[in-house]
Amino acid sequence: MHSRPFQFTAYAQNKGAESEGQVQSVRDWMLTDAFWRWAWCVSLIMAMLAGVACYEWWDDIVRVWPAAARLYLPG
Repeated sequence: MHSRPFQFTAYAQNKGAESEGQVQSVRDWMLTDAFWRWAWCVSLIMAMLAGVACYEWWDDIVRVWPAAARLYLPG
């Protein structure tokens, strides 16, 4: 191991201080209703796209992962 412990440099401390304001602004934005409306909409769209992708490529999924065929047994 190294003989001396890790020490922060002045640059690292200044860099952290500069990004502190950015982190706070992101936190403030996350507390707004607009952020959560946007997040729910994006989440819903992504879930719908994943469902459509699974439906469209089900035969390919089963070919790659045969156990997936047991998830849906028609009839």
